[in-house]
This record gives sequence, C-alpha cells and structure tokens, in this order.
Amino acid sequence: SGKESPIRILLINNLIGSLVSIPLIWLVWIPPTIIQWLMLLAIGAIMVTAQYLNILAMQRADASFVAPFWLITPFFACVFDFTIFNTVVSSLTAMGMLLILVGGWMVYRSG
Repeated sequence: SGKESPIRILLINNLIGSLVSIPLIWLVWIPPTIIQWLMLLAIGAIMVTAQYLNILAMQRADASFVAPFWLITPFFACVFDFTIFNTVVSSLTAMGMLLILVGGWMVYRSG
C-alpha cells in the first residue's frame, strides 16, 4: 500500500473478486427488487469506503498497529446483526470470536 495508489488497489482487488464471483453467481441468481438494488448500492459504497480507509491506515501506520483492529471485526459484525436484524450470536460463534481475540492477544503479548 506504500507504492500503489489506494484507488488502483481497490480497482484491482475488486476486479479480481468480481471475476471470481461472476461465473458462480449465475448458479443462484435471483433478480433483486428496486429496494434491494438500493440496499446493495449502499452496502457497496460502505464497503468500498471501508476498504479505502483500511488501505490509508496501512499506508500511514505499521501493520503491527493496524492488524489487531481486524480482530474485532467479528465482534462488531455480531453487534450490528443484533442491532439491525435482532440476531443473537450462537455459542459456537461466541467461542470462535473468543478464540480469535485470545489468539490475537497472545500474538500481541509475544511481540
């Protein structure tokens, strides 16, 4: 991320993701409604913004500082799921999140 522009990184990564998923999507494709298209556009904009900010963080800080923040991603996903969709985390998911956090903490403490 130090040598390439964030826009180029986004384009290349998302192009590769599109090329991998497009041939497979036709197996399960159901045409979205107008509301679903709007939601997909909103999610796409949010995700591209998040990817852009992630690239900027990697350019401006050491990876050892930025990477631990990725470990809390499953926690925030569960918070958003509960807040937006009223979905309660299963015990298996909670154990998986705990394993990720403990592993990250152990790596942090050993470094």
